[in-house]
Amino acid sequence: MTAPMDPAGPPPGSALARVDRLEVLIAILAKAAGLANIAIALLSAGSHFPTLTGPLFLALAVAAETIALCGYLHHRGLLPPKAVAADALFCAAALTANALLEASDPRLLHTWGFFVYPFSVISPVLIGACFGRFPVMYAWSALLGATYIAISTTLTGEPVWNAVPNSVTYFVVGPIAWLIDRELRRTARSADHNRAEAVTHAAIAAKERERARHQRLLHDRVLQTMELLAQGQPLPPTRIAEEALWLRALVNGTDPDQPGDLLTALGVLVRRHTRDGLTTDLLASTLHQPDSPHHTLTPDATAALLGATHEALTNIRKHAGTDHATLHATADTRHVTISVLDHGRGYDPATITPGTGLTHSVHGRIHDAGGTVTIDTTPGDGTRVELCIPLTGSPPRLRETTQPLASRARQRFAHAEPLCDVDRNGCRTPDRE
Repeated sequence: MTAPMDPAGPPPGSALARVDRLEVLIAILAKAAGLANIAIALLSAGSHFPTLTGPLFLALAVAAETIALCGYLHHRGLLPPKAVAADALFCAAALTANALLEASDPRLLHTWGFFVYPFSVISPVLIGACFGRFPVMYAWSALLGATYIAISTTLTGEPVWNAVPNSVTYFVVGPIAWLIDRELRRTARSADHNRAEAVTHAAIAAKERERARHQRLLHDRVLQTMELLAQGQPLPPTRIAEEALWLRALVNGTDPDQPGDLLTALGVLVRRHTRDGLTTDLLASTLHQPDSPHHTLTPDATAALLGATHEALTNIRKHAGTDHATLHATADTRHVTISVLDHGRGYDPATITPGTGLTHSVHGRIHDAGGTVTIDTTPGDGTRVELCIPLTGSPPRLRETTQPLASRARQRFAHAEPLCDVDRNGCRTPDRE
């Protein structure tokens, strides 16, 4: 695996950075284990040395180099090639010095007196994890193996047939560590790439949702007002001024449709459509209760319900062939449901083109909020649009039905006393006992 090209290392938090930190931790722990091995060797073979001055000096030098190296690795958070190469050269020098000490007394030959050997076999682990190019990595590992063979056969008199097998560790550990590091980094790069792609796709999806939201906002407000003007229908100046203020708020980056209480916003919505020619009865007894669960709706969910309801009423006014509609809002511990009913001409859902009001503004808004849309309609038999958004739990799947309106649903809407009877002159709430 190629070592990081950036001297500063990979970005913090990336999978590659975690691999670097893992390798540093392994290197520090391995070096610490090597120092512990030297301490055990000195305790077991120290009495055989003519004097402990040389062995202790060498052991202290090894400990000092190890502490300095581990501190540097911890500071950098990775294995720098220069530091690992310097460690390999130091181990080769320490092997030579230790062989000279062992050769000073025949009693020490081929004993624990050669305490740098088990410590030095740790160095190929660092070499394999550090150098990305295999020839470079293997050259540094082979340097230690060749050093061991040379000093053991010339200084301590170890037979070649024994020295060569003992040196195999140097030639094998490095490649094994190199292969493991290569696979770890390949997996880490793949994880970082997938994460970057996921972030990019999420950003694109967020922009697309925002674009669709603005498209729905403009469709539901400005474009409809412009259609009325194009048809020659007279609009009061207050209506045009209202639309201008709304559009200015949208251009300035504020949310012009951020609702407050759902019940109040429904009343405003109903008055607006009544002013445009669609008399609407608002039935919302459960929403009047002080402990009504609809108060727990998020602003986004409330905005989705209002936008979809507005579009459903607009479709009635423009396409249903009737000037009257009924709006029924209910809430329970799990859902808030708004049903929009008309007794107009109805339609065949198979003839609806994707991207029109019902499929785009109604379904799009409610689906984005995690809710469901149910449409009951047949030609000549009116239409009922039911919008349902959950208060808690996982969002249900979007669904659309095309069955005729149930007779009991018609009776419920036809005979229920409206809590807010709206006509063309405004909204009037009946007196309550």
